[in-house]
Amino acid sequence: PISGSRRYTDFLPSLVVRITPSDDTMFRIAYSRSIGRPQYSDLSPGGSVTVEGEGEISVDSGNPALKPYVADAIDMTGEWYFAPGGLISIGAFAKFIRNPIFTQSYVLTDASFGGETYDRINFSQTLNADRGDIIGLEAAYQQQFTFLPGLLSGFGVNLNLTLIDATLRMPGRGSIAFPEQSSLLWGAQLFYQKGPVEASVAYHHSGRALIAAGDEKLTDQYNDDLRRLDAKVAVDLTRNIRLFAEGQNLTDEPTRQYQGGVRNWVTQDERYGRTFYIGASLKW
Repeated sequence: PISGSRRYTDFLPSLVVRITPSDDTMFRIAYSRSIGRPQYSDLSPGGSVTVEGEGEISVDSGNPALKPYVADAIDMTGEWYFAPGGLISIGAFAKFIRNPIFTQSYVLTDASFGGETYDRINFSQTLNADRGDIIGLEAAYQQQFTFLPGLLSGFGVNLNLTLIDATLRMPGRGSIAFPEQSSLLWGAQLFYQKGPVEASVAYHHSGRALIAAGDEKLTDQYNDDLRRLDAKVAVDLTRNIRLFAEGQNLTDEPTRQYQGGVRNWVTQDERYGRTFYIGASLKW
């Protein structure tokens, strides 16, 4: 049995300034402070033990001593609505986080757990780091080709790009990559909106990212690049009836994980196939 308690009071200010120098141009500057409480499962002192093989187990444990993280965020964006259905936006953002929550993994050899001795014990536990910084730039372009004749005027494109520099200051390791934060995100979408028809084909790329920090770089766990090609179409038969179809992960991209920052040290390579939905919606 174990018990514990924690009390805290936080002041969470926010301020948004919007400047509109013209009817088609807008600038925003925002500051906010937020807190993120640990998940109940992460606070639990319990966990799970998995037998991996003879003489080897994996132990996942919660941490009742976790503190909530506090983040100060600054966002700046500029938007230009250059045409009907057309937008170009550029933004910059920064988050400064105290007590960020991350998962640490480490390995013990010839160690004991629960009164038993094992050749190898793989431990994983959520902890608080000292601080984390996330700084990035983002840009987006969207335009519907309303200048084209007839049915072609329903076509349009949507492009977006985000570049991020994110670090975590971890006890005993110094600065490492911020977990679950890619440094490169981008997407491209071709869409159609005209009359009763809406359709799109979208490609998204999420760059590789650290998912669990080890006690040394050799044991860090990473997600590899992830790419997705999705498509969907919807047709309004009447004002109240819509038919739709959607396909996800059409290229059957794998989910890969690797260790130690070396992409050839693969620890997981799984395919989940393609997913399709067909349905109808009613409204009245």
